[in-house]
Amino acid sequence: MRMMSVRTSVALVMTIAMGGCDALPDTVVTLEPVRSVEGVSLTDHYDVVGFPDGLACIIVSYESRVECGTTWPAEIRIGSEGDGPVEFRGLGALVRASSTSVGVVDWRQGRLAMFDLADGSLQHEVRVPGLFIPFGHPRDGVLVGGGACYARSCDALAYWIDLVAESVESRSLGIAVPRLLVGVRDSDSTVVVRLDGYELARLRNDGLLLRSFTSPHYEPEPLTSRELKEWAEGVSRLGGGVEVTQAEIEEKAAEPKPPIVPGSWLRVDKAGRTWVATTHDWSEWTYFDVFDADGGVARIRVPFRVRAFDIVDSMLVTLAERSSETVTGLYPLGLDWYVVPN
Repeated sequence: MRMMSVRTSVALVMTIAMGGCDALPDTVVTLEPVRSVEGVSLTDHYDVVGFPDGLACIIVSYESRVECGTTWPAEIRIGSEGDGPVEFRGLGALVRASSTSVGVVDWRQGRLAMFDLADGSLQHEVRVPGLFIPFGHPRDGVLVGGGACYARSCDALAYWIDLVAESVESRSLGIAVPRLLVGVRDSDSTVVVRLDGYELARLRNDGLLLRSFTSPHYEPEPLTSRELKEWAEGVSRLGGGVEVTQAEIEEKAAEPKPPIVPGSWLRVDKAGRTWVATTHDWSEWTYFDVFDADGGVARIRVPFRVRAFDIVDSMLVTLAERSSETVTGLYPLGLDWYVVPN
C-alpha cells in the first residue's frame, strides 16, 4: 500500500476519530490555577515533581537533563548525556527525595540518583531494577515502585528501596498486571496499582487484595485526530522514520483510546485519595478521577492538556500543553499550581 505522510493520513481519518465533548456533569469540580509558569523547556518524556517552596522539576529529554525552578529558564540544570555520576542515558522518572532534594531514575543505567536543589550537586545513588517506576514519593526513607514485564502480562513484582541503607527488597503482589506496573503508595501499609484498561486495585503490602475498582464515569472514547497524529508520529520515531500506512491509521482509529493519560503516574494527596489523570475530553481540559480509600470517586477538571502532574502538601502542580502549536510540531509547555480541594 502506498505510504502517506502522518499529517495527510490522519487528516483522511478525522471522520473516524470523532472525539466528541459530552455535557459537563454536575459532579465535576473545576479548578483554576493560583500560579502559572510559561515557557517551560520542551520535552517528549513528561514528568514533574513539586516542592513545598513552589519549585518544580521536570525532565528535559532533548537535553538529557533535569531542570528545576520557580521560573523559566530554570535556575537549576542537572546532568547531560553520558555515563558519569551526573550524566543520564535514559531519564525515566522523578521523585521528591526530600523537601530539598530531587531523585532521578535513569532507566538505562538502573540507578536512582539524589541531587541537592540548592546547587544541583549529587548527594548519593542507589541501584534500582530496570524500568523502575516509583509509586509516588518516599515515606520515611523508603521508596516503593514497580518494574517492567516483558510478556503480555506478569505477576506483579514491587520493590521496597531503603534510600538510607541502599538496599532493595522485592515482593510479589500476587496479581497479574500489564507490561508496566504503575501505582502509588497511598498509606504505610497499602498500595494502589493499575491493572488492565481502567481497573485499579488496592492491596496490602503483603499482596492481600483489599478492593478492585474503576471509575463510574468511564466510557470508551475514540481517539481524536490530534491523538491519532501523535500516535502515528510516535510509531514512526520508534520505527526509525518509517511512516505508518493509511490502513494502520484506520485500524488504530477504530480502537478506543487509552483511558489514562499516557505516561502519567498515579498520585496521592494528604487525605489519602488517589488521583488519576484521564483522557476524557483531553484537549482544552484535563479530567482527574479522585478515589478515596473505599473506592468512592470525585471528578475534578483543570484547564489545558496535562501531560504530567504531582501533589505536594495541599497543592496540585501540572505540566501542561498550551493551545498553540510550534513550528517543530511540539506544543509549548507551562506549569500550573492549584489548591487541592478538601
